[in-house]
Amino acid sequence: MKKTSGYFHLALNLHLMNIGEECDLIMGLDYATNTQIVNVPLSQSALQALATTVRGDLGSRVTDPHPTLTKLEQQHVDAMTRALLGVTSDIVRQANNIALGNRTVFETLLRGIGLHPAQLKAKHPRIFATKSTAKGTIEVLVPVEKGLGKPIYYYEYGITTAEHVLPATWEKPIPLPVTEFFLSGIPSGSIVAVHYAVLVVPPHRAKTSTTAASSSKSILPPATPNKMVTVLPVNAKGKISLVHRTAFFTFSDVIYVIVS
Repeated sequence: MKKTSGYFHLALNLHLMNIGEECDLIMGLDYATNTQIVNVPLSQSALQALATTVRGDLGSRVTDPHPTLTKLEQQHVDAMTRALLGVTSDIVRQANNIALGNRTVFETLLRGIGLHPAQLKAKHPRIFATKSTAKGTIEVLVPVEKGLGKPIYYYEYGITTAEHVLPATWEKPIPLPVTEFFLSGIPSGSIVAVHYAVLVVPPHRAKTSTTAASSSKSILPPATPNKMVTVLPVNAKGKISLVHRTAFFTFSDVIYVIVS
């Protein structure tokens, strides 16, 4: 019988954090002094410098669950998140090479750096999934967002060269009112990266003569604290109101699938 060893994963669950909590996570990491996890592609000081920049950009807004970001602020946040994902991916790879299927060793290594795989895994489910269901076809599934208004699920995908490497070019976005769809015609053996955002048009309640003191709009709280869920801003007439060159939604983390 072939002997196999487990490969353990780390779910950062950044979608459950606000930007300030992501910065706190980064500032709490200590892999620079670790003697077993070495040669991480980005140094600890460089990663923490990115978090410091984001904190400086946002100030008190850093703890806002859905802050409105300028183009430059969004670029800084994206750069920080990409760097964090790259660093933790390499740490997880090295920890698995050392642990050789021993979960206790794996978790001890990560906890020593400031990551807590067991706690995160027990607390949060995976946010969304994609799988290859037939030759040249993938299926994408995301959670249903309820109690928000009318959601539109905004998907992007692209073919990439390897897992944890973002595509050089994303395909045209796919806005859909559904949380599950199939995508065919992809070359067999391709590695596809997928991420998504949720845009919500909030319900609107117009003023009447009998309810003059009532709010001109009614926005229900998010059913889930996902950072990729954006309730679109509306004016007093219930019309969506956006600002030129201002980012108004955030994508989820990227996941990857190898096409059969």
